[in-house]
Amino acid sequence: MGFSMKFMTVIPRGKDRYAAFPTFTEFDNKIYIFYREGIKSDFQCHGLYGKVKCFIVEKSVVRNLLNSEEEDAVYRFGKEFVLFEGENELDAIVSRPEKNLYTLATRSYVKGKKGSTYISVSDIPEFSERREVVVSGVLWLVLYGKCFKHNNGYIFSAYGVLNGEKDTKPLILYTENFVKWELFSYITIHKAGAVLNESSILCDGESYRIFIREDSEPYGIWCSTSQDLRKWTFPEKLLSAAHAPMALYLKEKVYLAYRKLITKEESGIALRINDNTKSDIHIIDTYRGSPYDGGYSDIGIIDNFLLIFYYLGNEGGEPFIKLAYEKIDI
Repeated sequence: MGFSMKFMTVIPRGKDRYAAFPTFTEFDNKIYIFYREGIKSDFQCHGLYGKVKCFIVEKSVVRNLLNSEEEDAVYRFGKEFVLFEGENELDAIVSRPEKNLYTLATRSYVKGKKGSTYISVSDIPEFSERREVVVSGVLWLVLYGKCFKHNNGYIFSAYGVLNGEKDTKPLILYTENFVKWELFSYITIHKAGAVLNESSILCDGESYRIFIREDSEPYGIWCSTSQDLRKWTFPEKLLSAAHAPMALYLKEKVYLAYRKLITKEESGIALRINDNTKSDIHIIDTYRGSPYDGGYSDIGIIDNFLLIFYYLGNEGGEPFIKLAYEKIDI
């Protein structure tokens, strides 16, 4: 694959608006983009009064507008609505573990209070109800990464704190009915002071790989492998100065999108492409201001196109959502 991505703004920048955490899927020749919209605030990171919203646009419209110079062209041709509106919704991640099954992981959180994590399930990517995720032995958790089919149920990657502990760990969860949940396994690197949280799992046909965010200095992304999702190899550090991994396996290549901490003043959205013989790293986009006001992304394939939706920060603390887009051979 050459590297010649094109770009478009999906959700434009707005005064005091905090548009972030995009996630996407497809259905009926439409692209469904879920994201979290809040209001800029100094009280907590990512603002307050967040809502989970869904923006729907025809795939044909996206193709036709690829070369448009109008910043809000896609937004004007789609439609959107609010899915969930609690005290402060924080993020959302959509998955498609089977052809006619979609899940949406959401959560609410206000600084100083215990947050709640939810799952919604539907045969189409339109959701109206959700159920809180509660796992025996886990004090609290956040779902992160894509859900996938496993045996008679489904695997979710998450992070959280086990009962009686205080440090977060990557958690691998299993459910057959989205009501009863099992803690399949968890991962630790036995490094003093290390904080591990967000993780993304993929299967290459022979084994599973998990990419884990270390959210303590010097920061980075670690990788571990497993044959059965229960026993994991000792994690190895893959990248430094990196957050928010989201992985995709396609044609013997691993695509890993993440937030790149470039300098104290500049951050970016990066893509690492690995084919087991070499690794190439590309900076997709960059921004100034707080690194936490951008950098999360979702990566996937729709109709021979590699799509990366991401939110881009700025010095005004008013992030917006963009799409990087490239046709590939699959």
